[in-house]
Amino acid sequence: GTVVLMIASGLGVGVAYARVTGDVGQIPRLVRAALVTVPGAFVFIGLVVVVFGFLPRAIMLSWVPLSVTAIVVFFGELLELPNWMRHLSPFEFLPAVPAEPLQAWPLVWLSLIGVLGVVAGMLGFRRRGIAVT
Repeated sequence: GTVVLMIASGLGVGVAYARVTGDVGQIPRLVRAALVTVPGAFVFIGLVVVVFGFLPRAIMLSWVPLSVTAIVVFFGELLELPNWMRHLSPFEFLPAVPAEPLQAWPLVWLSLIGVLGVVAGMLGFRRRGIAVT
């Protein structure tokens, strides 16, 4: 679902850009730029699966990192938050495509963290005796 939403988002921005400039060749570039955010979302998906796998009654805690990230990303500069707090967001490590060149390593690392979170959460499901198919 996340990937589909990012593709739709990139298409929307690309089509709007093409309509204004007449340059339809930028649509694929803007779709790729939107897809760069997916590994950051994978980190949150992994976190949610870990919490639900090991602490199902505390699933509401999964909203805390997302809320903190939203506050840091949208209001960090306005609130003059320190740099270390801004680095709490996985989106902080993503390249600002298309403004700067694509760097693969941050995408790889964030994707790996998300996958490890999902794997760990599945192990938590097994520990609870819930069948995972």
